[in-house]
Amino acid sequence: QQQQHHQPHQRSNSSSGAGGGIVHVPRMNQQQGDNFVGEVIVPKTAVGMIIGKSGETIKRLAVETGA
Repeated sequence: QQQQHHQPHQRSNSSSGAGGGIVHVPRMNQQQGDNFVGEVIVPKTAVGMIIGKSGETIKRLAVETGA
């Protein structure tokens, strides 16, 4: 069975103190039925954009990705 590897995430150290990060996530072959668990770190100021109004954006992402 072929394993897929990913690069570890890199956290940025910004002077604003808001945190943040970059995550490299490889494209997974869905036919293999592999699962990928990862962590995405975002600035506190961006959380609302990811969730969206009434959770609309995060719900759409879950549907589109099957998460």
